[in-house]
Amino acid sequence: MAFRKDDRDKPRYHLLPRPALEEVIRAFMHGAGRYGAFNWRECTDPVRYLDAAARHVMRALDDPAVVIHDEESGLPVLAHAAASVLIALQLQMEGDGHGGEAG
Repeated sequence: MAFRKDDRDKPRYHLLPRPALEEVIRAFMHGAGRYGAFNWRECTDPVRYLDAAARHVMRALDDPAVVIHDEESGLPVLAHAAASVLIALQLQMEGDGHGGEAG
């Protein structure tokens, strides 16, 4: 019998750009150290994280040909942007964010 495994619709993690993903993980680690691990779960408004992502992206657009680092963390601003987008997506997927004022 020939090898068979039905994984057509399963995530293909090998497609992720690992070095960039590790920078995003470092951004999460920085946030955990500053605010506490999983503090973002207390947020009910994904717009706050979308705004943060936009600020980081706008900063990266100052010179898109080079890696621009966040002054506080020393990490690439796009790593912070990606972390913020992931949080906003998770909040949306969990149904936690249905608008509201950013406080």
